[in-house]
Amino acid sequence: MFLYFDNFDLAMNMIHIAIIIINAFGWIFEKTRRISVLLILLTIFCWTILGFFFGLGYCPLTKIHADYLYNNHQYLLPFSYIDYIFITNFELGISTKFLSICSIIVIFLSLYISNLKLNNLTNKMSFLIILNIITWSLIIVFNELGSTINFKNLNIFFGLAFSCLLIKEVIIKNIKIKV
Repeated sequence: MFLYFDNFDLAMNMIHIAIIIINAFGWIFEKTRRISVLLILLTIFCWTILGFFFGLGYCPLTKIHADYLYNNHQYLLPFSYIDYIFITNFELGISTKFLSICSIIVIFLSLYISNLKLNNLTNKMSFLIILNIITWSLIIVFNELGSTINFKNLNIFFGLAFSCLLIKEVIIKNIKIKV
């Protein structure tokens, strides 16, 4: 059952679902590959860099949506929008950790495929994508979404470091300087 309270809630749902679809499947069509890479990088940036300040896996769109729903309808949105879709709306009996690991795999594989199809994939990028899948999966297994960052936790430290290196590599490879 898809639940929406008003037009703003419906718009937020549509925007979020569109971003998720582009992140997951933007590599399929040539015209959407670059926007897919951009949205994936933005998503990884939010999960990691903004996650440093607001909790692992942070999404500003989900935060805006959650604040609106709570303030206007006293409805609590989960920290993860994917949880909201699959656990709350579809009432699937799956865990948050499982959904989070699936999200990690999908987003990094989409980044890999997009760059492969754009002929921008490097060995370094491939290696960093594999490292990110492994480290972020470990982070999810041993921590909760929304957890504050503790650099004494090595998998979080390496997850952030590998994500920053990957973002840098993808940006450098995807920016074409015209002379």
